[in-house]
Amino acid sequence: MLTDHGRPSRLWAAILAIVCPGLGHRYLGRPFVAFATAGVALLLPALVLFQFAQVVVAVGPKSAYLMLFLAPGMIATLSVIDLFTRWDDDQDEVAPFLPLLLHAGLFGVAAAALALAVPSYFVERYVVPSTSMLPLLRPGDELHVDRRTAVSDLRRGDVVVLREPGPPGAKESFLVKRIVGLPGDTIAFVGQELAESPRKISHCLGGGTGGRLECIDDRCWALPAPTAEISAFRTAYEVAPPQLFVAGDLRENSEDSRARLRLGLPPFAVGDVVGRVIAHRAKGGELAAIDVDAAGEPYRCSPTANAK
Repeated sequence: MLTDHGRPSRLWAAILAIVCPGLGHRYLGRPFVAFATAGVALLLPALVLFQFAQVVVAVGPKSAYLMLFLAPGMIATLSVIDLFTRWDDDQDEVAPFLPLLLHAGLFGVAAAALALAVPSYFVERYVVPSTSMLPLLRPGDELHVDRRTAVSDLRRGDVVVLREPGPPGAKESFLVKRIVGLPGDTIAFVGQELAESPRKISHCLGGGTGGRLECIDDRCWALPAPTAEISAFRTAYEVAPPQLFVAGDLRENSEDSRARLRLGLPPFAVGDVVGRVIAHRAKGGELAAIDVDAAGEPYRCSPTANAK
């Protein structure tokens, strides 16, 4: 055993703790603390793996894998700090179970906090409240919402969670809608069909049996098959800054910007956006991206598809 003037070497203990959490304590003759430290050091990677899909959504795949491999290093750092703060403590054999419980609690809380708090800081979860976003979202679906979305990052076609404006003191409620108009846009609907915007609007068959795709530039999303003939009634709206124009994908059953305008209220404002929906999970299903087909690829209008 390497020693420093007859005592265990601090440097050697620190190196061992970095190589494997718990080895430093074992070197000092603390087997129970070493066992607890090494065992709980596996908790953080295990927790990251347990909710790996959410971590990927929150911080991206590269950062998620990096976090997975750095997790033991985080615990090793805590182990080194603890090793030096307890340098002169008596050996564990005096009271073996107390150090075991203390270390399991210390490192367990640290591991859980890191694994759970990191993705939660970036992503918030909501539950779909209504049918207005069929066929993409169903009531009860779980939404993963990126709270870091800046105003400048909002794009036409984004699915967002919005705070529903209400009277002062009223309970806050939320809606899930799709952005079809940004500040400064002038958009038009023919019946339930989005007909014009500053960008090119196109429609084609797709997105499921009897459904259709609606596209703005290179972004497409699935709409349900219309339940009735498209009305020829035409309405146009100018979106004045800082407003947004949002609509549900199930146009005939959506309390969105059109409904607010009919009531003489302004459309939703940019400040009402809580965040952008980046993934969703159906009841009993797996986490899935937004606006992708069965193969996981973004919707596209095929050149041979029938235009509508």
